[in-house]
Amino acid sequence: MPPEIPPPGVVWCAGGNLRFSKRVRSRKIKIVIPVVAILVGSICLTAQQTKPPDDDHAKPPREQRKTLDEYTRAVSAHLPAEPLTAVHKKNYIDDYVFGKIAQDRIPHAGLSSDT
Repeated sequence: MPPEIPPPGVVWCAGGNLRFSKRVRSRKIKIVIPVVAILVGSICLTAQQTKPPDDDHAKPPREQRKTLDEYTRAVSAHLPAEPLTAVHKKNYIDDYVFGKIAQDRIPHAGLSSDT
């Protein structure tokens, strides 16, 4: 006896057959489409957020950088040290930022001339 061909919408399995109605299929589609849309959207968003390489500014060769570093160290050792001026804290953000700088013992630059 030849095997019976299942009607549309019926899936054969070991325990018998399962019927999926149009309602069940439409529910699956209603779940699958948003999930796929979210995945595609997240992939596109990630692709947009990746930073392109910085080709505008060429990096100098390693030997040139080493020479420039040595030159900077040699010149800066002979420059006079600027006296540190007290920073006037005007608000709580200044208190927080300059407090952290003082706590970490980080030397800060002087005030700019346009203040």
